Amino acid sequence: EFPHSYPIILSLENHCSLPYQRSLARHLKQTFGRMLFRAKRSTAKEIYPLPSPERLIGRVILKAKQRLDVCCDENDENDAENRPMQKQ
Repeated sequence: EFPHSYPIILSLENHCSLPYQRSLARHLKQTFGRMLFRAKRSTAKEIYPLPSPERLIGRVILKAKQRLDVCCDENDENDAENRPMQKQ
């Protein structure tokens, strides 16, 4: 079903607001469907490594930095006010 090539890595530079990020995510999911690799979300306490390239054959991996000013829940104890700003 998937192509027989190593994973394709798309590196995104994201300067979009949260509504546009959600729209972009929706379009990427529709475009790539099951080929889009969705990893477990790592936290400060737990890091989930990527599977080996052999296990990701035929998949599309998105690489992007998370914008701190729009990524956090209001209920998150580590919200943007408590985190250092990233230079962009």
